[in-house]
Amino acid sequence: MLGTPWKWDSVGENGEGPTRYTLWLYSLIGFLTTRDIVICLYESLHARGILHGDVELRHIRRRRLTEELRLIDFDMARCGKEVMSWELEEEMDKVRTMCGQ
Repeated sequence: MLGTPWKWDSVGENGEGPTRYTLWLYSLIGFLTTRDIVICLYESLHARGILHGDVELRHIRRRRLTEELRLIDFDMARCGKEVMSWELEEEMDKVRTMCGQ
């Protein structure tokens, strides 16, 4: 992991799991490629034990004014004891494949 500066934007209703989380990556935009930033976003999730569950390019958005990247669509996300380490590794493999690594 590259030590990404990020923050959680919101929580699901009643504070349960990652249903509508948005992950923003700040300040590294000028120093890393888009591919590196996307990998950092997923690594940040996985470090918290969160599985996105639906790795697709359509779930990555760039803010027009700030150029920040964020992940969206956490409908299939799981966290905590529901997530096995092999699932996180498998999702990371999908992310790297999606990013061309």
